Amino acid sequence: MRPRRRATRRPPAPQTGPDVEPRPGHRAPGRPAGCRPSRSGSADVLEALGIPLYLSPEQVAQCVTELGIAFTFAPAFHQGLRHASPVRRTLGVPTAINYLAPLTNPARPGAALVGCSNRQLAPVLASVLAERGASALVVRGHDGLDEITTAAPTDVWTTSRTGGVDHTSFDTLRFGLERPGPDALRGGDAAYNAAAVHTMLSGAPGATRDAVLVNAAGALAAHRGTVEAATSFEDAFADGLDRARAAVDSGAAATLLDRWVKLASALAEPR
Repeated sequence: MRPRRRATRRPPAPQTGPDVEPRPGHRAPGRPAGCRPSRSGSADVLEALGIPLYLSPEQVAQCVTELGIAFTFAPAFHQGLRHASPVRRTLGVPTAINYLAPLTNPARPGAALVGCSNRQLAPVLASVLAERGASALVVRGHDGLDEITTAAPTDVWTTSRTGGVDHTSFDTLRFGLERPGPDALRGGDAAYNAAAVHTMLSGAPGATRDAVLVNAAGALAAHRGTVEAATSFEDAFADGLDRARAAVDSGAAATLLDRWVKLASALAEPR
């Protein structure tokens, strides 16, 4: 159920698809890039949730301004990708676009969580983001997922605004989360994944919730790095995990999704 991309302010840009999108207290335009095993990407799932994909830059900016969240659909901003999308679907394997997409987010967020399934290219992406002065976490699971995974340790490349990149590896087991079963994180079609999003936002426990929380925590950790340079990754991650849990358990995340659907739908209506 995955995928991963933001306008007026430059805050955390979790670029990992329709996980927990409400980043408590911060603005977050998302953009898709890669995928966990599933038959649909983040854009498909958001559309199934009722969010129009083809919004103008001004409409996307309005979502960010009013709600603190938005989705920049690549083909709507980069016209050439309209022709590349069918080819990519047919190929069914990662292409260069998977690795370039996080670097072409039109909002140019100052903080981002970026997933990269290619172990060799992950530090390259981190270096580019570091040179731009972004506070970013580029992540890859040891199981090959382009996200913070609960099924194995995760490699993390942390950038700093001074242009440096640090590499570390950590395991979500250290934060009290259980290992999921081999198929627990496998998604389905867009309707299946959208239903899983609603189930998770209703407070249901399980592997999907854990995967969402750890990636939301990573996005919040990236943003915290823009504010507190001296904060360690694990401290920032632990704080983000608590805040992500609170957003889901309080119902704030579900409420934000409802507001997002209503606003985006209203903006998309013909005038």
